[in-house]
Amino acid sequence: MTVIESLRSILCKDSSIIVNRARLSYIERLFPEFKDYVIIYKKGKKRFNRDVSDVESNDYDIEVTGNPLEYSFGDDKFINSTLIIERYWYQEEESYIPLSRIEACTILNTCLKYLDTDNVIPIFILCDGKDYNKTAILGTIVQKNWLNTIEVTNNEIQALDIVKNDCSQLLLNHHKLSFSQPSNVSVSTLSTYHLFGFRHETLELPESEESCFEGSITLNIMANSILFDPPTRSSKNSLVLEIITGRNNSALANLWHQLLLLNQYLMILDTYKEMNAKSNDKSNSLQYPSDFINPCVKDQDKIMENVNLLLINDYSYRKSCYNKIEEIYIENDENNIKLKQCIEAAFFRPNIDFTDLMWELLMCIPNYTQITECMHKIFQEILTGEYQPQLNVTNNTKFAKILPELSHQKTVTHLLVGCLPLETLVDIGFEKVSNDYKYILMNAGFITFDDIQTKFQKQSEKFDSNFYRKKLINMIQIHICLEFMLLLQKHINCPTDVLQSSLEYVLKEIAFIEFSIEALKDLHKNKVYTLTIPAPNILINEVNKGIPATWRVNLVSESELSKTKTITYFSDMPIFPPNMYYTEHINKVNESFHITTAVISSTMGTHM
Repeated sequence: MTVIESLRSILCKDSSIIVNRARLSYIERLFPEFKDYVIIYKKGKKRFNRDVSDVESNDYDIEVTGNPLEYSFGDDKFINSTLIIERYWYQEEESYIPLSRIEACTILNTCLKYLDTDNVIPIFILCDGKDYNKTAILGTIVQKNWLNTIEVTNNEIQALDIVKNDCSQLLLNHHKLSFSQPSNVSVSTLSTYHLFGFRHETLELPESEESCFEGSITLNIMANSILFDPPTRSSKNSLVLEIITGRNNSALANLWHQLLLLNQYLMILDTYKEMNAKSNDKSNSLQYPSDFINPCVKDQDKIMENVNLLLINDYSYRKSCYNKIEEIYIENDENNIKLKQCIEAAFFRPNIDFTDLMWELLMCIPNYTQITECMHKIFQEILTGEYQPQLNVTNNTKFAKILPELSHQKTVTHLLVGCLPLETLVDIGFEKVSNDYKYILMNAGFITFDDIQTKFQKQSEKFDSNFYRKKLINMIQIHICLEFMLLLQKHINCPTDVLQSSLEYVLKEIAFIEFSIEALKDLHKNKVYTLTIPAPNILINEVNKGIPATWRVNLVSESELSKTKTITYFSDMPIFPPNMYYTEHINKVNESFHITTAVISSTMGTHM
């Protein structure tokens, strides 16, 4: 019988008590070492949706500090229909109904009395904080020969100057609880700075607005001193980055849409070939599925007009964008190349040839019949000698290999049978998009030419869906890497050379992200990626001018028969939801901290 089953059999005779395994934000903040634990609470109604439409905006003012850090959360483009509520707990935690301290004590004693104490995972009982101590959690951890009791309480809000100047009081309080000598206390602290945005899991974003998530950057500084200001040099400091795929206003949005389209095309081709393999009739026409959505679609009359211009070497339909290229290069210098400008410049890269331009136009067509008609028109113009496309010598597409054969053909219909037009389109699409990514990586200076060549395999001789999927996965990894880099460059205002080591680290780490075919089926869904990387020292120096969002102080002392650990958690906003901790200051209070104290008392015993 599992721990959960045992606890339920002991406690759930009372139908109002819930025993569950769940992630709790405040447990992760106070006890990050506990990855698996049981929580006990009361059954309650499903959490109501907060109506925030008439909340005054000044209730949610956001203070930002630090220089040269750049914060931009006053931008109303982030969400134009929903007010973002900053908070430190997860939305579902508001539905967990806590118990009174007396009820929690009774349940805890019952657990210890009847539960098999061999290898018991941590147990946390949620409390309503209405007792004198404002208890938030009572808990226990049973280990071999040790009984650990846990008590978490909320204290009054303290002003910043008191917190900074009264750190020694934390040691005194610990000594009173542990009866230890000052020299026998180990100290560890964690300072957290929210450099940009809010963590995705703490936001109330409707599914329809997931793509509006701007990302987040959090700096964690660990130290072994009890000083409020962290040391300027720390051996353990990190940046926690969050991005979401398919973000609406990303500079990479157009490339992501092309990846989505290529992924859909591969699935359509696989379905078509599977259907033909099972059917005796090999003349089945290729059909798009009913749920097919082309994210690149544009006005069809305009596309056909531009195809005609392309076939007479008239590129005027692109010239409206040419003036941007000068602005892009003027803004850059060798030591401070901005990734966003490199992405914009990819549209004008000097090695663009006919198949690139062909993909740019045909990818905007939403139906297969019209794609086939365009292909026919292009091949026919080449066959009759009316048009000679200009291709790079490095062009390895199937289209490039077809051209020499066309001069010996009387018709082009054999190139338009079944799924061949879509295969040709997919092939040139992969060539175009992969060359765009190569250009961006090279010009941003994040990777050498040799490294780039190893990341992009050459096309296979036959059309092989698995080959293209591997290439697609590779480009998705690069895309995610570039999103992380954009986030860093935009919101940490440091020169590129300072961020270079961080960006190289991102590139290496992204290679370990695994994608399955099943994952590709859900590629259209917005997915959040989190990455932790080392933080540059210059960043540590700069944030010391500001105030951390949270500060956790761990003090530990032990003897042969007992151990005591006190955790004091300072946060600029409450870490508990209103159902567990009520305060009039639910939002950020300027230069003040909410204080939570956790005590783990461990005693040696023979009761095990």
